[in-house]
Order: sequence, then structure tokens, then C-alpha cells
Amino acid sequence: MKEIITKSSLDQSIELISELDLDEDDYEKIFEKFKQIIENSEIIKIFEKLKEINKDDNKPDLKIIMKKISENINLTDLNFLLEKVIKNEELTNFIQDLFLEKLI
Repeated sequence: MKEIITKSSLDQSIELISELDLDEDDYEKIFEKFKQIIENSEIIKIFEKLKEINKDDNKPDLKIIMKKISENINLTDLNFLLEKVIKNEELTNFIQDLFLEKLI
């Protein structure tokens, strides 16, 4: 599989996403769209590595969460996850629309 994510592109994405003003409703919508992907057994194995990722944080901070993910999951697993996301056209369109809405 060709790598889609590099460490540099991941860091740039984290910076961009952290600038978005997402509210609780946005997070709920994103999670609902991701459910189908994260219920996949191969994806579950990846997320098992992150059980403790947000345990100590009182308020979810997307930038902190993304940094922890980039530090604790290898690029091969992240590329696998991204491939699953990209193949889900409904999810990809939703994320694009949400990000565009927040950027405008």
C-alpha cells in the first residue's frame, strides 16, 4: 500500500484542524459518520493502542488528541485508517463540507 500520510503532512493537518472551531454537535456528527469504519475489527486493533489517550484530559482538545495519535500509532496503521476513510465517500464528503463550513 502506498503511504498517504507522512509525519510532515500529519503535523500540518493537526495544525489546520486545530484551528477549526468545532463544537460538541460537530464532534457527535463526526463520530456518527466514523462508527461504521471504527467498528471494523482491524481498525479496533489500531484503536486498542489508544485506550488511555484522552483519559486524563477534562475537555477534549482535538490538537492534543491528534498529537497523541500521531505519537502512539505508527504511520502504516494511520495510512490504513485513512484508506478506509477515503473509500467511504459519504464520510469524506461530510468531512470536506464540515471543514469548508468552519473555514468560511
